[in-house]
Amino acid sequence: MGLKFKKVRMPISYQVVIFALLIFLGFMITNRVNQLIQTSDAKKIRNEKIAELKDKKDILLDEQTLLRSRSLLLSESLLALQNQRETELISAELMSSFEKTQRFAGLTEEVGSGVTIVLDDQSNASDVTEDPETILIHSQDIHYVIQTLVNSGASAIEVNGERITNLSCVTCVGPAIRINDRRYPAPFIIKAICDPDSTYDILINDAVVINRFEDYELIQIEKSTRLTISAFTNSEYVRRIFEELGASSEA
Repeated sequence: MGLKFKKVRMPISYQVVIFALLIFLGFMITNRVNQLIQTSDAKKIRNEKIAELKDKKDILLDEQTLLRSRSLLLSESLLALQNQRETELISAELMSSFEKTQRFAGLTEEVGSGVTIVLDDQSNASDVTEDPETILIHSQDIHYVIQTLVNSGASAIEVNGERITNLSCVTCVGPAIRINDRRYPAPFIIKAICDPDSTYDILINDAVVINRFEDYELIQIEKSTRLTISAFTNSEYVRRIFEELGASSEA
């Protein structure tokens, strides 16, 4: 005799509970799957970002190396420019010093305002009742005028085209006067670059100029707005001076 099973019907409340459990389990599984998917995507994104950051890091390192190289080149260029600037400054200072030395030595032409003085022997010698020497211009007369001009601030002086320097020598040679080893007869034209007004006042009020030159009509003084004083060019005279100085020192 076969066995017969009796169908047992599950209560509805149990069915509801089981259905709810199945729904909850499905929700949990779905949520877990979503989490796994999100985690996988997050890892992928993170790996991509890491790779991107590594690429940026490599680029930055390359740029840093390039910037260091450029910085080194700029430093070298700056140092070279500084050295060049210092060299230019030194050269400019040397050139300025050289030009000042040349001007002081009278080796450059000078242009400017000043005074022109003419010293000349008196033509009417027969009218002079005193010593005839008083109507003639002597080397000491030229010396005095030159020294007066120097004291008044003259920056350049010439006599009959001969530039007066520290080596210049003015001496009497018969009726002529020797200047820088060259002979010149009267008149003696003295030009000086200086302040024309103050120098003119000094000269016309100088006692020696009045008593020695003006009284005998031996001098003419004029202000000049533009004078050109030639450079000293008598190299043969300078050579002879130094030879004489060398000979005297050896003796």
